[in-house]
Amino acid sequence: MASNLSTDELFHFTSFENLKGIIEFGFYPKYNLEHTLLSNAFDRPAAVELIPMVCFCDIPLALVHEHSGKYGKCAIGLDKDWGEEFGLNPVIYVAPNSILGDAISALGNSFVGYKSSMISDESDFSICNMISQNAIGVRQLSYFVKQYEQVKEEYICFNNEHYHKLKPGRFYDEREWRYVPPNSREDMWLLDHADFFDKEKMTAANELVKRNYLTFQLHHIRYIVCETSEQKEELINLIATKFEEQKSGVEKQIIFKLHNEL
Repeated sequence: MASNLSTDELFHFTSFENLKGIIEFGFYPKYNLEHTLLSNAFDRPAAVELIPMVCFCDIPLALVHEHSGKYGKCAIGLDKDWGEEFGLNPVIYVAPNSILGDAISALGNSFVGYKSSMISDESDFSICNMISQNAIGVRQLSYFVKQYEQVKEEYICFNNEHYHKLKPGRFYDEREWRYVPPNSREDMWLLDHADFFDKEKMTAANELVKRNYLTFQLHHIRYIVCETSEQKEELINLIATKFEEQKSGVEKQIIFKLHNEL
């Protein structure tokens, strides 16, 4: 596996407690504030959005030490065919002021301030529908855009009041695959990126988006990574109970790895 640049599995790294919750209930999407600098050629040079998501990677296990150091030393690895069935896709990494950055920024800026109510009742319905569909398409495209790297730590200010820290790092090395709920746009229209700082509103939004959770079956699980033999035994018991399988059957179907053995 280590000789490849990617794997046939999608890994989600997290804490032990979170991993137990995932096995029992599935993956719950959660809103994240994403800031991606696209192009300085426009009044709005960045895509700044609240996006409900679950993140995965296809990094070979022999190369995950830096990644797991950021997100947790426990993981579940699921068959990539499972991910594609649920619409997961690699994010598009964008270098600022590149041709791609200019293009996405131009598309986004073309719909700034657009509202369907601005089109008169006498307007051609097909034109209105086309504009609406294009706006939705651009918005959905933006859900899968990611900064190639953040060179240094920076703070961005929202509404002259709230500051958000951008941490340095080469995000391209994370090889991110992202799940965004397919019907999330209805919720997204109701949220502004500044709502990220409203704890009550974000709690309610994250609770609402849980209805779009990701499920999986035993045969989708390829790997489980944990830190100790005790954790491994607890996870085997949990998986056996969840999927009504014998412990021996769980160990036969899933490859268990201790993090210090990677």
